[in-house]
Amino acid sequence: MQPVTRILRLAGRLNDWLYRTLGPPYGVLLSVGLAIEIARHAREAIEHAGPDSAWHLLPILLNAALLLHTAGELQERMDRRREHRAQR
Repeated sequence: MQPVTRILRLAGRLNDWLYRTLGPPYGVLLSVGLAIEIARHAREAIEHAGPDSAWHLLPILLNAALLLHTAGELQERMDRRREHRAQR
C-alpha cells in the first residue's frame, strides 16, 4: 500500500470516528472554522488590494469549496442518521 493511500485511509477513519463520537457538532465546528478562515482571507484581500490581489482570492475560493463540501457531508450524515432512527 502506498504511503498516500495509508494516510487517506487513516484520515477517513479518524473523520468517521470524530463524526460518530461528536455527531453533528463536529461538522458545525468544521464549518465555523472554515467561515472564520474565509472572513480572515477576505479581510487580507481587502487590505492588500492591488495588482496581485487575485492571489488573495484563491484561499477564499478553496475554503468556500471546503465549506460547501463539509455542509453537504454534514447534511448526508444527518439524513442517514435520521433514516437509521426511522428504521428502528
